[in-house]
Parts: sequence; structure tokens; C-alpha cells
Amino acid sequence: MRVPSIPARTDRPLRPAERPGVGVHRQPSANPVIGYFQRLWWVEVPLARVFWRDMAVVGTLVNVAAIGAAVVVVALGASTGVGIAIFAAPTPYNIFLVAAVWRRADIERTEWAWPARIGALAWLLLAFLI
Repeated sequence: MRVPSIPARTDRPLRPAERPGVGVHRQPSANPVIGYFQRLWWVEVPLARVFWRDMAVVGTLVNVAAIGAAVVVVALGASTGVGIAIFAAPTPYNIFLVAAVWRRADIERTEWAWPARIGALAWLLLAFLI
């Protein structure tokens, strides 16, 4: 009878299937957009992709589009409250992206995990100030 062995500890980050309770019972959504958000939250997307592509590029474009839409609707005669609501609409998405960066940085633990966290907070602050 063969006794299962315990794998040796390594310094590499654990894959989702190797982390206790992660990836075993989760089924991604059939919708690719919702599935991607699930993968972000389940910490299955690499830190560099979450930080640079999702947060720095896509998140910034979403914020710029919201600012532009807010300015346009106020210029066309909508109330300031409507403009503020449009400006603030991406806030939950921004917070989600920062949380995804923090969660991935906690798992990946590379040499730039803390700079990515600080950059994510700075990006969130700029998103609120601009």
C-alpha cells in the first residue's frame, strides 16, 4: 500500500488548484465577461495583467469616458447631480480592480507586489481627484 506524500514547500506562488478550498468547487460563468471578473476575484489572473492591462489601461479608459460623459451631459443642460452621478459611476469597478491587485499581490509575492499595491492606491486616488 502506497502512502501519499506531502509535496515539498517551494517559493513559487501556489496555483489556484493548490490553495486550500480554491478552484475545486468553482465553475466560471458561461458569460465571458462575468467569467473574467470571477477569475479576477478568485485570484487566477497574473498580477502584471491585473495591474497594467485591467487597472492602468482599461480602468483609466473607463474613468476618462465617465468624465467625458459627465461633462457632455452637464454641458447639454443636465443637472450637476446627474453629472456627479455619471462621474462616480465607475467607483465600484475601480475599488474592485484595486482589491483584485491587492489580492493577487498577496498570493504572488513577487518583488514588485508592494509597489503594485501602492500604485493601485495611487491610481484609485487619482481616479477620485480627476
